[in-house]
Amino acid sequence: MQISSQSRKVLAVVALLFLAVALWLLRSGGTSRLPVTSGIESPNHERAAKIDRVVQSANVPIKFWGKVVESDGKPISGAKIEIGVQQVYSPFFGAVSESEKIRTMETGADGLFSMSGESGLSLNIRSVTKSGYRLSKRAKTSFAYAGSPYLHIPRQEAPIVFVMLREGAQVPLVRKLSNMYVPCDGTPVAYNLFTGKAETAGQFRTSFRRIPEHITLGQRFSWSATFEVVGGAIMEMPDDAAYIAPESGWIQKVVIEKEAQDADWQSGFNRTVYVHTADGKYGRVSISFNGDFEPPPTVCTLEVFMNPSGSRNLEGE
Repeated sequence: MQISSQSRKVLAVVALLFLAVALWLLRSGGTSRLPVTSGIESPNHERAAKIDRVVQSANVPIKFWGKVVESDGKPISGAKIEIGVQQVYSPFFGAVSESEKIRTMETGADGLFSMSGESGLSLNIRSVTKSGYRLSKRAKTSFAYAGSPYLHIPRQEAPIVFVMLREGAQVPLVRKLSNMYVPCDGTPVAYNLFTGKAETAGQFRTSFRRIPEHITLGQRFSWSATFEVVGGAIMEMPDDAAYIAPESGWIQKVVIEKEAQDADWQSGFNRTVYVHTADGKYGRVSISFNGDFEPPPTVCTLEVFMNPSGSRNLEGE
């Protein structure tokens, strides 16, 4: 699958933001004259030197570990990987430019690949290709290493998983994208997974409670959110088996909680879950929940893919 040039640049733009601010601060207030070459450094010369130092420190060492698998988690060998490393450099004294260094590699029998020995701001997976397969649209392809609050921390023992789908193996799934309006006092609301509408008899039910119920925007609050399938079962979805519903391990409900004093507190979350309805249908639901709407209710966005045949195969997008 070829990743679009626009998506490849998203993290690069974020990563360059801190550099742009630094350079603007260094350049502001100065003149546009070229630096002098006398033994006494001019203010322009000093700013240019600072710009060069910022550029040099912006590129950090990059390491990456990945794994390419089928939708059931089996490794794929011989998949071709093209990686782009975004870098900044100074083509001449006091100037800044950007480039992308391309690396290619191939997965081994275990589906693993890795890259090291480069430096830059971010890494983009430009493409993952293998005859007879295509990369899942859910695959994350951009990873920031500098200048972003969302830095990627590479770990050899936990490679990033890329799921590839077999061409022709996809099945027609029922897809619905909807917003649920959820009270903040714990009152449950139900949603029909096949019609995409809030219905009293819907299969998917959620409730949300926050303390206090009415909040001051910008201030923390304690909250809990519950998701369940009425008469059925639910399970959080791992990234490495995204398109085959499991045979076992199902639970009655998923509960997500945050206390106001938690160090990792957030007002919302993103999750993907498997669902198994009471009449034997399987699906997956991506949940984007934002708990800080005031006044209530708050909003929960659902993207649903259901297989109406009763098969556990969820290979469709």
